[in-house]
Amino acid sequence: MPAKSKKQANLFKAALGKHPTGAALKIKNSLSKDKIKDFTHESKLPTFSSYFNEGLKFLPTIYDISKIEQHIKDNVIDCNINISDISLEALPIDLSKVHVKGYFDCKNNLLKTLKGCPYKIDSYFTCDTNDLKSLEGGPVYVGGNYVCSNNLLTSMKGLAKYIGENLLWSNNLDITKEDFYEAIVDIKIGGKLMFQHYESDVYPFEVSSSEELLGAAHAYKLYNTPSDYTIDF
Repeated sequence: MPAKSKKQANLFKAALGKHPTGAALKIKNSLSKDKIKDFTHESKLPTFSSYFNEGLKFLPTIYDISKIEQHIKDNVIDCNINISDISLEALPIDLSKVHVKGYFDCKNNLLKTLKGCPYKIDSYFTCDTNDLKSLEGGPVYVGGNYVCSNNLLTSMKGLAKYIGENLLWSNNLDITKEDFYEAIVDIKIGGKLMFQHYESDVYPFEVSSSEELLGAAHAYKLYNTPSDYTIDF
């Protein structure tokens, strides 16, 4: 029977917060927002045994590069992939036709290209702290946060067309206002876009991907002039 515990309800509520940690973060990375919302009410909370029995388990994480290929079934990997902090200069396996059901973490390496990345990632994607000058070859769909900070990026070309949560872009080389509008007009972002100039201490802007933001992008692309919603860089 479903558990009726405020403590468990609060855990699922925490998973819907801005910065979940620990067990709440694992829940966020494993379940859809709609499913998590179902469990924030005590009457709908499952016991932990029924949670696993229903298949709502936390996804396993692959850390060993040599084991990635054996987890591919029908171009799907039902796992998280963490290949961070191992001095990779290139992705060792071509996953460009693969759908990863969890997260894909390749931060803190020496990557110069995202060629070989999965085309679809259900949870978050981070390529933070590499030597990337371009996002081309990266995922087209990211269900969670997209983090590409601390690289050498001068263009948003190659950015995913769908980002379910936030786009974090900081401590890269400068891009122009024109580049920003050209890129954002064709991208759907479910959360916020957080942009910071290189070596700057403050964000020039932190905005929701609202109609105003998209309106500004469309206005720029269609008329080649800033709209009333122009954001100062």
